[in-house]
Amino acid sequence: GIFNRVSMIKSAEEIEKTRAAAAVADQVYLLLREMIRPGLSEYEIYGAVKKKIYESGCEYSFDLIDGAGAAMNMSFFPTADRLESGGTLFFEITPAYEGYYSQLPVTLPVDEYPSNVLKMVRTWDQSDRAAQKILRPGTKISDIYRTLVDTVRENGFISPLEVGHDLGLDTHGPLYVVESNDMIIQPGMVLAIHASVMSEMGGDACGMGYTYLITDKGAERLSKMDLAGDLIG
Repeated sequence: GIFNRVSMIKSAEEIEKTRAAAAVADQVYLLLREMIRPGLSEYEIYGAVKKKIYESGCEYSFDLIDGAGAAMNMSFFPTADRLESGGTLFFEITPAYEGYYSQLPVTLPVDEYPSNVLKMVRTWDQSDRAAQKILRPGTKISDIYRTLVDTVRENGFISPLEVGHDLGLDTHGPLYVVESNDMIIQPGMVLAIHASVMSEMGGDACGMGYTYLITDKGAERLSKMDLAGDLIG
């Protein structure tokens, strides 16, 4: 318990390593945007991502991938599935730089988003912006959860998967963004915030998010990418 409390608040050195990991995640995102096309296999995508991560100075990474249709059936390992026109690529980019993780989950259109997924991406963007407004010291973790999930529900969708957690030497630290967690957010925390958006379990879905550093004034998005701006304008 003592170690968990200490690990939630990052030192300046830990924060810089997390920033470096976030920069690598951004590079991977740009790589995916450049290479994505119908017919590309999960094996090719996964191999290219791992190569980029390792060449960028990271010793390991945690990655989920799904290139089948527009669903989000997350897999820890690539399969023989190939990207389809009108489908999406879900990839949870999570490199670790000198041991410290940063996360950038993305749902990319293979060519154009299906109309229902486009609505989901817009809903995710709305939920993330709502969470940013209260993502600051003094806010309860439970309030972040309700803001994310309620925004998704108000748009007619569900958010049944994990919506956030802290990061550090593990991809999932001791802090989970759930409705029952009334812990108060503090400066120095590093949180992955990624509400899923679905019409039903097992159906088409959107999974996106960012890694945020909690500062004295609010939250700093460690990724330089504006996912909604780049993907839907």
